[in-house]
Amino acid sequence: MLESTLTIEKANITSITLEDDTFTYDGYERSLAITGDLPSGASVSYSGNGQTVAGTYEVTAVIDGGANYGDLELEATLTIAPLGITVTASDQTKSFGADDPALTYSFTPELIIGDAFTGGLDRAEGENVGAHAITQGDLALGSNYEISFEAATLTVLPATRTLDFPALPEKTY
Repeated sequence: MLESTLTIEKANITSITLEDDTFTYDGYERSLAITGDLPSGASVSYSGNGQTVAGTYEVTAVIDGGANYGDLELEATLTIAPLGITVTASDQTKSFGADDPALTYSFTPELIIGDAFTGGLDRAEGENVGAHAITQGDLALGSNYEISFEAATLTVLPATRTLDFPALPEKTY
């Protein structure tokens, strides 16, 4: 009588991929997912997924092949790029000797709910009549944003004075 041993090995999982992807910061959770069909009895779990802030993250998908397939580990990079914001300073004027007006700005697009600017604009030193640059100063948003700043000018105008002279008596000739 002949005897032999039959060994059935687990099959390799094929046609499953995990691809790098890039998103722009929008405040929502971002994740990568495998593409392809999991074989019957296989399951997948992820680590490094579910990110919400700008940065680069390594994501791992571990596929448990179950009873009939070998396990598989895939890696990819999830990138959340900062949201570009254009900040435009407003031109301002003042008279020589007067206090500076508030340095204001507008921006586009809107910020993600819950995010806010910190700091404020600044201007070049000097009180002389003429143009003084309005700069970004320490106006910031943090790493989820990339600010493109458009400068403006504070124009100092000559002071005006009103002089009142006493009325001269009328002369008759």
